[in-house]
Amino acid sequence: MTLKKREKVLAIVAGAAVLLLAGWFLLYAGDGRSFARLRQDREKLLSDVQKKETRVEAANRAVARLAAWQKRSLPADASIARSLYQQWIRGVAEKAGFRQLNVGSSETAWRTKTATLLKFTVRGRASLGQLVQFLFVFYSAGHLHQITQMDVKPRADSEGLDVEFTAEALSLATADSKDQLSNERGGRLKLASLSDYSEKIVDRNFFAPYAPPPPEREEPSRPKFDPSQYAFVTAIVEERDGRSQVWLMDRTAGKTLKLGEGETFAIGSVKGSIKTIGQCDVVVKIGDEERRLTCGESLRRGGTGGPPEGDESDPRPGFGKPESRGPRPGFGEPGERPEDDPGEPRSPEAGERSPRPTGGFGASRSSGDRPSRYGSSGGSRRGRGGGRSWGGERPSRE
Repeated sequence: MTLKKREKVLAIVAGAAVLLLAGWFLLYAGDGRSFARLRQDREKLLSDVQKKETRVEAANRAVARLAAWQKRSLPADASIARSLYQQWIRGVAEKAGFRQLNVGSSETAWRTKTATLLKFTVRGRASLGQLVQFLFVFYSAGHLHQITQMDVKPRADSEGLDVEFTAEALSLATADSKDQLSNERGGRLKLASLSDYSEKIVDRNFFAPYAPPPPEREEPSRPKFDPSQYAFVTAIVEERDGRSQVWLMDRTAGKTLKLGEGETFAIGSVKGSIKTIGQCDVVVKIGDEERRLTCGESLRRGGTGGPPEGDESDPRPGFGKPESRGPRPGFGEPGERPEDDPGEPRSPEAGERSPRPTGGFGASRSSGDRPSRYGSSGGSRRGRGGGRSWGGERPSRE
């Protein structure tokens, strides 16, 4: 039977409708839940899976922990475990130096199908250092044990201690060891050696309230010593060729620098050069700063002749704050004497600078400008040597 064109089209449309209905039935007619509900159910299933995975991880950790406990456990047989552990704890106490030692185990704390908890009592006398040594060895061992109670009393007749404590040890029914104690090491101690604990415990009074060590006092920082604080202008001289020189004395080194214009110098932390030399002063250039100094002034602080403010002392004796001195006799013009003092040298007034020698260091001295050694100003007397003149008569010895 041959289908006409119209019939073919109708058959194709009917087939497509059937396929659409079948798809809709498979997708929606079998489950009437909405898309939002389906997403909620999916998230819930994923959360359940995550929780179960977390439980599996915790179970795996518990299995690993149980395996470690089985290695550290006392032997599975409770009687063997009691005997071996009692011998071990006695040996540790005797090695630490306990005296009048008594170790007992007369009861079992509890017993189940999987484990047995054994209880031990230890009594004895020991010093504080011996007790610290015992506890260090006790907690360094990897057994499943702990000290649940301890009583320590000082003895009135000696420096020793009466020690009594209770220890508990666990024996698992699935323990790896059957007839001996474990050799596993414990990891509960923070410090690595016995000496670390002895220094912190034995060296202080165990029965006195703890007093923290006093805080360390920081020493105030002293200013760094600088030789430039004690460098002074001592003279301004003129050479035979007419050139001027300034003399800088470094007291710390005990030497004098003789410098002309343009020459550089370095004393301590100060580095500079001589810019100009005048008749009574000198201009020193230090970095970008220019300082005008006269004789007797300090290189570090022009005009004061001393160290910087707040430092009036020097670590070496004799180099502290310079003294104030009056004019030195014999350094004026020949025969010159202040008008207000006929015979004795005059001290400068406050703020007055000592007169600078005008004749230089080569000026001659006469007998008239030296103050009298014996308090007289007139006449002359030649000494026994014949070469020295004294300004005054020597008092008669009669």
